[in-house]
Amino acid sequence: MSRNGRLGAVVSLAIAVVIIATANAQDFSVDAQVTASPHEACVGCTINASCTANITVPPRVGDEVLVSSVRTSESWDWGTFSTVNAAAVSNPFSDTGEKTISCVYKVTVRAVYKDPKTGATITVTYQGTDTGSDTVVIVKISTVTATPGAIAAGAKSSRVHQSKVVATVDPVVSGVSIGFSIVEGTGKGTKTAASLSASSATTNDQGQAEVTLTSSDTIEKCTVKAEC
Repeated sequence: MSRNGRLGAVVSLAIAVVIIATANAQDFSVDAQVTASPHEACVGCTINASCTANITVPPRVGDEVLVSSVRTSESWDWGTFSTVNAAAVSNPFSDTGEKTISCVYKVTVRAVYKDPKTGATITVTYQGTDTGSDTVVIVKISTVTATPGAIAAGAKSSRVHQSKVVATVDPVVSGVSIGFSIVEGTGKGTKTAASLSASSATTNDQGQAEVTLTSSDTIEKCTVKAEC
């Protein structure tokens, strides 16, 4: 009983303490990775590139245990490939050769830690940077040949009525998709037009993509176009 005749009371308060700190760089890691597609393409074709990042946030700071983390800011610097500040960008290349697409990724992460005994919390701000890259090969179609250059009319699946059309890319690389088409106004025939065995083909280890042209049913000049 207190002096004034009233009962005394004790109240316990759980106090959350918020502290802003910058963590040691060794406790926090950023791993940026760039993926480009397609990896082999022709000059002028669109290359898509994306940057993802794996972020490791320390599970503890002293006695405090991680309860949540969030990325508060991110930026992507694609250098000469793109001026767009985004995780995914697209652009063509204007010349041939092996091209490296790099992205400098920067991130700020806010993490909240809690002392399991007292309930007090601290907020830690992490900042990290990493560079990811991927390589693509840009080619051009150097030659398109037809062997033989003259075939018999008849629209039949036999050697004398068919020609092998080959497109070769430079530099030599496999995996490039080449489109083939018969130029409008050629290869018509009277009843049956000339035809191709496929509308596209992929280059082999010699950098060559091949389709078969079958003649029309009458003698007719036929022009085949290869492009990618």
